[in-house]
Amino acid sequence: MAKSIPEGKVIVEIGAWMGRSSAAIYTGAAGKNPVISIDTWLGSPDEPEHDVAKTQDIFSQYLQNMKELGIEMMQFESFDRLENRPYYLMRDSLDAATIFPDKSIYWIFLDGRHTQTARDIDAYLPKMDDYGIFTGHDYFCFYEHIQQEIHKRFYINEIIHSIWVKHLSLNES
Repeated sequence: MAKSIPEGKVIVEIGAWMGRSSAAIYTGAAGKNPVISIDTWLGSPDEPEHDVAKTQDIFSQYLQNMKELGIEMMQFESFDRLENRPYYLMRDSLDAATIFPDKSIYWIFLDGRHTQTARDIDAYLPKMDDYGIFTGHDYFCFYEHIQQEIHKRFYINEIIHSIWVKHLSLNES
């Protein structure tokens, strides 16, 4: 999907963790888009596999994983000084949403704290370009409320494996 995003359009990843999705997005964007990965790198308390963040520096592991893939990360500092490159933003996703102007994000990949899916969608929908793409992970996971919260907000255009896709330009409720 990252390969299909028009040049210069902003891509946001919510929930980067160790960087597997980040690497795919950065590789696909190939220097033609600003890509901002947002995470606290402290883990989600509702996910037992994230307990590792209590004893390990996940953020350092994330940066090392990116470096090993040849991806040079830069700390996000200001929306108005974005270049077509990968950035990280160490913040809670809801707090980070306040940084983005309305209509400024073209594509979001949402894979953050699962109990916060509804709040993330609500916080970021106004930030989306009218012709943007809102996607998320774990549609078929054990968090049944994810499906319910998504469907309260909009019709999903497609599901690819466990990734849900909403093309905002179709203007469906």
